[in-house]
Amino acid sequence: MSHDVLIPKALFFKTSVYDSNRNIGLDIIRAICVIAVVLTHTNNYLGAYTGIYKIVFPLGYVFQDLFFALSGFLVGRQIIRHLNTPGSNLNLITFYKNRWIRTVPFYLIFLLINFLIFHIIYQHEDLLLFKKTSFSIFNYLTFTQNLYVPHPTFFPEIWPLPIEEWSFLFLPVPIVLISVLFNKTLNTKNLLTVLFIEIMIVTLYRVYYIIQSDPELDWELRKIVVYRLDALLYGFVIRIFSDNYSHILNKNKFRLLIIGIVLSFGFYFSKPYLPMLLYKSLFFTVIPIGMSLTLPYFYFVNFNKLSQWLKSILTHFSLTSYAVLLSHLYLIQFGMLCIYVPLNLNEALVFTSVYLAFVISFSTLFFNYIERPILLWRKKI
Repeated sequence: MSHDVLIPKALFFKTSVYDSNRNIGLDIIRAICVIAVVLTHTNNYLGAYTGIYKIVFPLGYVFQDLFFALSGFLVGRQIIRHLNTPGSNLNLITFYKNRWIRTVPFYLIFLLINFLIFHIIYQHEDLLLFKKTSFSIFNYLTFTQNLYVPHPTFFPEIWPLPIEEWSFLFLPVPIVLISVLFNKTLNTKNLLTVLFIEIMIVTLYRVYYIIQSDPELDWELRKIVVYRLDALLYGFVIRIFSDNYSHILNKNKFRLLIIGIVLSFGFYFSKPYLPMLLYKSLFFTVIPIGMSLTLPYFYFVNFNKLSQWLKSILTHFSLTSYAVLLSHLYLIQFGMLCIYVPLNLNEALVFTSVYLAFVISFSTLFFNYIERPILLWRKKI
């Protein structure tokens, strides 16, 4: 199978969903998550004219943890595949090279663009969105801008990326070290033990910080790397169970989907009924676990009943998701708001239509002519 087939072009209703190794269920998750994130960020100008964000905002909030779980699920596959190769331990250099070629070049492109427009345009604007913007470009280059402090307001939508990059940096290291020290491939039990130890270390550190500081739940906790390094691990754990106990998870996938949704959203809305300290302490454990439990349903179901055009459009959004996440807020939305700020609901709805058209068009062009060629090159080498 050619590399071009493995990474189809994003062609909206004509995007190929055949002759590739893509899992349509996981594409659906990625598409839903990116759409939820973009719609949630329209609150910057629509929120003043509608109360719908009291309903929509939890979707973006919870689906971000589903994004993390999906990343752990997919990276877990790579780690397991390496570990199961006879006579070889996980090659960290190859792992990091594949990961960073996938993410870093595109991030640097948008970082440069946004850095330039901030100094040329944004810092001179009176919009509240641009106020109190202080940042170090070095920190952004090293993914340390929110390592242990709240994320700056410059390029705000990429706060999850440092969490993923630092998780990918540290996640495989204990696994490889134990494999090398004991000179054998880790079995399922030992691999799960390592992951649970990592989860417990991060969880206890986060709870200690919460008890000591009582931080604000969003910018001061959700978006700080050192307190979220376990976000991807739950997806990795589910991957291990999906590969080793597939008959059980496949049989119970719908039950797990319902349990995961009820657990995540039920806990999110339990805030008025729990002590705040307890709510904060459990929030980033319960919701990631709940979202991870939904993954087997999308992984095992083939979605044959979905129409071809719907599969194509969902695959399209999945393929372009990284370009959407990098471009939709600071570059496109903030840039449009510099030109015009909607003054009522009707104007805001028209603004949203134009905004979404720009996001979809830009991300599609970027994927097809910049991101995809680089990914094809990565596969060839």
